[in-house]
Amino acid sequence: MPSETCAVCELPKRLKKCAQKFALTQRQTETIYWLACGEPWKCVAEKMGITPAGVFFHVRAITRKTGTRNSISALAKIMRLTVS
Repeated sequence: MPSETCAVCELPKRLKKCAQKFALTQRQTETIYWLACGEPWKCVAEKMGITPAGVFFHVRAITRKTGTRNSISALAKIMRLTVS
């Protein structure tokens, strides 16, 4: 087992920093976390105990706050910031 920490294990910590930068709520941060893990919207909804429409609501707020047009662009912008 490698001694260095993997990027996925560090993702929640890094997302918190980005969440502060973009003023994301806890639920928005949770939504983007599950999307970063590759989960489809329906699975994200189940994990969060909300409807897929609720996930859409959070994603729409995330894209507005990050200045992007869709969830993929928002995720890419956030992931770029988590690396630096």
